[in-house]
Amino acid sequence: MKIATARQRIGAIRRAAKSGDDETAHRLEDAFRADVLTAIANLETDSQPSELAALTMSTSQIAFQRWCA
Repeated sequence: MKIATARQRIGAIRRAAKSGDDETAHRLEDAFRADVLTAIANLETDSQPSELAALTMSTSQIAFQRWCA
């Protein structure tokens, strides 16, 4: 995954959270994190894995309700 793609995906999470759609924001965050892990495992990144991982973990700072069942 390219850093630019990761930033775009984070933007989508932020927009969903800002609009009040917590369910979509959480779904997007979960999918993004899974995709990043897959990209790192398959060596499909344009940066250091630690840089991509740190960027991914930054979504924890986006304010929205995260519900788990």
